Amino acid sequence: MKSAPVLVARLKNHAQQTVVWVRWSPDNNAAEWASRLTHYGTFGVLVFKGRPVIHKSTWPVLASPLQRTL
Repeated sequence: MKSAPVLVARLKNHAQQTVVWVRWSPDNNAAEWASRLTHYGTFGVLVFKGRPVIHKSTWPVLASPLQRTL
């Protein structure tokens, strides 16, 4: 069974817009898989292999109003 990675990121110049990239595998059930995406809203990287998620992570924070260099 092939894996199906999903990458989600915000546009640099339009932070309110989101881009989603999916490499789909026909081995995965499209309807079931798509309905589960809403449960992973805090992650920027997901990899599905069939039903289970085999990898999930977030993007590193490059700039944040909560971080200051002293």
